[in-house]
Amino acid sequence: MIDWTNCPDVESVPGRCGGAWVIKGTRIMVECILDNAEDCTAEEIAGPDIYPELDVDVVRRVLAFASPTPADPETIYIEPICDRCKNLEANGLWSEEEQEAACMEEDCPNKPRAYIRADLFRARLQQMEDNAVDFNEARELHIAILTALLKRARGELDAFGHAELIDEINEALPNRRC
Repeated sequence: MIDWTNCPDVESVPGRCGGAWVIKGTRIMVECILDNAEDCTAEEIAGPDIYPELDVDVVRRVLAFASPTPADPETIYIEPICDRCKNLEANGLWSEEEQEAACMEEDCPNKPRAYIRADLFRARLQQMEDNAVDFNEARELHIAILTALLKRARGELDAFGHAELIDEINEALPNRRC
């Protein structure tokens, strides 16, 4: 559970949204910002489609306040859900860190899982896309070089009557013809 009392961009006002933490001067609940952050960037959240009345810097500060410490960016803090979890918490044996959660109930949502924060996921996905583009460009270059070599080899082998071999190799190349 996040203690929002030290975040200067949020407030809890009795009678406004049931006393939930909201962005200062608005009725936009912090919980809604965090829910949107799972699938959207701060710019998208403060953009015209979600909350155009919010300043993107406020959204960034709220998300930064809610995020795990920079020293351990992949830590996911979870709350006890099932009765066993709640008993562990009541006895002081509950850890908020996902990898140390001790619930043994099969249907408990807190069962250990591999998590990654949404911002880290987007960065990793972008890196994978960039690697795929680089791989395809390198593959295309290798195919172009191989095609040029086959053209040269075909010219030399034609003198000996071995052009059929080049045709077989050429057929194996995807969408390439010498």
